[in-house]
Amino acid sequence: MPLSTAELKECAKGLSKAVNESQWRDVEALLKKLRDQAEPTEELIRSTKLGKTIGPLRKSNDAAIADLAKTIVKKWKAVVGAEKGSTGKPDARKGIHAAEESASPASKGGSAPAPAAASPAASSSPAPSAVKKDSTDTTSGSGPTRDSATPSKPAQPINFECLQDKVRNACLKLLHQSLEADYRGDKSLVFEAALAVERSCYTVIGKSSTCNEYKSKVRSLSLNLKDKNNPELRKSVVDGRILPDDLVKMSVEDMASDARRQERQRLMIQNLFNARAAEEQQAETDAFECSRCRQRKTRYYQKQTRSADEPMTVFVTCVNCNYRWKFS
Repeated sequence: MPLSTAELKECAKGLSKAVNESQWRDVEALLKKLRDQAEPTEELIRSTKLGKTIGPLRKSNDAAIADLAKTIVKKWKAVVGAEKGSTGKPDARKGIHAAEESASPASKGGSAPAPAAASPAASSSPAPSAVKKDSTDTTSGSGPTRDSATPSKPAQPINFECLQDKVRNACLKLLHQSLEADYRGDKSLVFEAALAVERSCYTVIGKSSTCNEYKSKVRSLSLNLKDKNNPELRKSVVDGRILPDDLVKMSVEDMASDARRQERQRLMIQNLFNARAAEEQQAETDAFECSRCRQRKTRYYQKQTRSADEPMTVFVTCVNCNYRWKFS
């Protein structure tokens, strides 16, 4: 038996709560219920915000939950597509409304005369798309028509208050801003990735609490993700090549770009060279015999270790066996 509107809304509320509290068995049970019994409309999916809750679950580490989420999303897309297709186009209701408005002057008879360009359209009962095109021509004068002048619907604002916790919502927004810096693809994927990364920080690092470790990890991830010189890291996270659970366990060195790693390696070698250069300059000589191996291949340097009027101390190192001694 299909779920009623009230039952579907209750399922949506319970699913959101179970996800936020990481109650994955409850999540799986609710997803199965939605898969088997839900028959939602496009308007109901939007009002309950089920799509925003179920969408990120497609990337869950739990294979059963991920499969259920993918099945539900695929099924509901087909339902919404069929619902839209039955009206002729995605924004059919707006098109029909426009057709009624453009036909109303002709039916009234006593109102203002219709423009010459629009009179054939009113008499032939055009399709909604044709009415839209004629209205565009009328308003723009003699200029060229634009096929995509009127979008089907405005982009819905992102809901950053979906986690029912002020600290987590703020961290989600911070991660989203870092990930969307220069991403040119589907912006909904950015939000899904940010939601998944925040959830991993909350469960893996914070142990289901907004502790200092959780906050510190989110700040560290945000700084590394929005690095202008590391776009590949952002793209890998959004595209799913780096899993959220793996990302939160990566060190700063692991997240660095190739250029940054090479620069760090160069500086390390340079610092090592500088440290060696700061050592006492040694000269190689055969003037001293090693008491251990009896070889005369040695290096030495002199250093003032006592008062200025005392002779300098000579430090000798055998090149053959690395034995060291000194004398003055």
